[in-house]
Amino acid sequence: MKLRRTAATTLVELLVVIVVFLTGILAVARIFPGGIRLLAQSRFRLAAASLAADVRDELLHNSEDLPTAILPVKYLYQAGVVYVDSDPTRSPQDLGIAGNQINQSGMVLINGHPAGLWPYVSGANLFRRVIDDQYHIPSPRSLGGVDFGSLVTLRFGPVLTSSDTYASGLTYVPLFEIFGSEMEQIANASADGNALNYQYFTTGLDGDHAKIQLPIINGPSSGPANTFRVTFDYWVQPFSGDKVRRTFTGQIVPPSSPGGGYYTYYIVQPSGDTSLPGIITLGAGESLLSVDQFTIHVLKQFRQVTAFSTDPYEYKLTDWAHGLLLFNPAGFNTFQYTSKGRQPLIAKVSYDVYDWRILHENLSVADTANVALRVSSFGIKARESQNPDYTRFKGLNVPTLDIDPAQVDTSVSANTPIPTITTNPTVIVEDQETGAVVLSDEVVLDSVHGIIGFRNGVTKSKVAKTGLPEDATTVVLVVYPGQTGVSVQQDMTKNPNALNLTGRKLRVLYRANQEVAAQAFKASNIYQQTYSAPNVGQYYVGGSDGTTGGHTNRMYFPGVTVGQRVMLQQGWYRTGAECGSPTSTTQPTSLNDYSFVVQRPDTTDIPYPFVDLTEVDASACFDLPSGTYQPPYGYAVRGVKGVSLTARVVTNSGFLNLGNDLVKNLAAFEDYARNFRVASTQTFIQGGQQ
Repeated sequence: MKLRRTAATTLVELLVVIVVFLTGILAVARIFPGGIRLLAQSRFRLAAASLAADVRDELLHNSEDLPTAILPVKYLYQAGVVYVDSDPTRSPQDLGIAGNQINQSGMVLINGHPAGLWPYVSGANLFRRVIDDQYHIPSPRSLGGVDFGSLVTLRFGPVLTSSDTYASGLTYVPLFEIFGSEMEQIANASADGNALNYQYFTTGLDGDHAKIQLPIINGPSSGPANTFRVTFDYWVQPFSGDKVRRTFTGQIVPPSSPGGGYYTYYIVQPSGDTSLPGIITLGAGESLLSVDQFTIHVLKQFRQVTAFSTDPYEYKLTDWAHGLLLFNPAGFNTFQYTSKGRQPLIAKVSYDVYDWRILHENLSVADTANVALRVSSFGIKARESQNPDYTRFKGLNVPTLDIDPAQVDTSVSANTPIPTITTNPTVIVEDQETGAVVLSDEVVLDSVHGIIGFRNGVTKSKVAKTGLPEDATTVVLVVYPGQTGVSVQQDMTKNPNALNLTGRKLRVLYRANQEVAAQAFKASNIYQQTYSAPNVGQYYVGGSDGTTGGHTNRMYFPGVTVGQRVMLQQGWYRTGAECGSPTSTTQPTSLNDYSFVVQRPDTTDIPYPFVDLTEVDASACFDLPSGTYQPPYGYAVRGVKGVSLTARVVTNSGFLNLGNDLVKNLAAFEDYARNFRVASTQTFIQGGQQ
């Protein structure tokens, strides 16, 4: 019988095949480098678009609690302090620096004065102001025995605080204020003395003796007085010419009184009547005609305290940088009984985002011993990795409590806590229920693949975990907000700083390996009419003011509104020849609940973004006063609301080489800015409450 034998592949033949394959691959890479690079860029763009969709979906999940608006900012340096203010003129497409110079250390200068390091005052971080971000007061809880109250974590934190310790070293004056729910107006009535936190009274709004009554503090016997944010439209008769409509927005502080009650103000103090203070001072020869009852909005401000009283409008700034607020537990059971029924207390927080490049991932830990959480498809930026300006990444620049591993020793008494210190981590893992932060030694990081895990057994800080199964990696050591020392007791079943993450909701803060920022844009909930250049939350009807000008078929908005969608709830317009010569014998046409996308300014028109009535009718114009003609309904437009939410991801793959020449540095940044890429998604939504 003849045996069949099959010759095996020799090692030499195998090596030859490998060399041939490698040669082919290298040849393709040399011939088609652009194609390979294009594939990588396409994958990156897909990841950016996916992240934008994730941001949008997360916000839509809480669509009733969205902020009123998200705005760009500008900076003013004065006496060693940088003031941050809204900049309604900046378009969302303008990602350039908020200054006119950059020095070698990366500091952006405005006429020689510092504004901040360039990554924080350019790109997505130009649009950092969040207005009236809304939160229902949650059920109170213990923060690891350190404090007790209703904890809120700001959804767009970390937050810009007064001290930028790790980045620029500058002192800022950012926006930070908290107001409550919209108060209920009781019109044409006077207060009876029994003050309620959620009611105010108005009388005489149709004349020059208009009054408003605001509640005086009636909780604690001492402390700051109530502060109210008040907004309304009013009509004024100038010394000469037609009547004009104006808007008032400001804060009013009635005097404190332990006895409670209401304090009465005139809208405008009548001539010769000094019995009550006035809110508005008119110009010479002007007189108040009326106040529009339906434009009055009053909100009561929350007071920052160090110890809670019986007043539900109180909060503690538990961790400003992390955006952790602790509200008075009384707020959870506080309701407003209005014409809309029983309404829970709401906190509306306005603040400035610290860095949109700090990405968020909300995760839940499964009931498993081997925890590996996929955080990012962009990877996680590791310490000492290279920044676009060739500096080294030192951390998120967000002050975070931790302990010094060098101070931990196994011989330390179990009852001797290790003092906490402030550090600059590259990744922050927060427990959303208590605000506790997992100690940095407990976190295991795979920065390339964007995965985090937790240590078991013994941490790097030599804290041995006993009393638990060997593979119980869901039990970690944490530090609670405001805690001054962390227990190193080895028996995790008795250690007050041991936290079992199983089933808990975590928030992971990190930076991507590339320059990636994820942010939200939102048109203002409500726009008020103005008769001059439109500011934040305002619109101007073209031709309604002779000085401002504009086309009578257009409504104009501030620069930040470009690309957003607004809805005109009610408007009146004319067409054709009646635009030039309106008459009272013909009725204008009604336009109801029509939405427009705000367009970029037209170079042949006044320099403001606009919506155009010609979308509805090619010959349309708004029904405005002309000569002796007065519109039959007294207005051309009423009820303009923002109805869009945009989520976008801003990326940049460029590099920035800075030297000692300020002019060349600015040119280098302009080259860098050309590499900005934006992936965005927009959805139709009302969102938020007035």
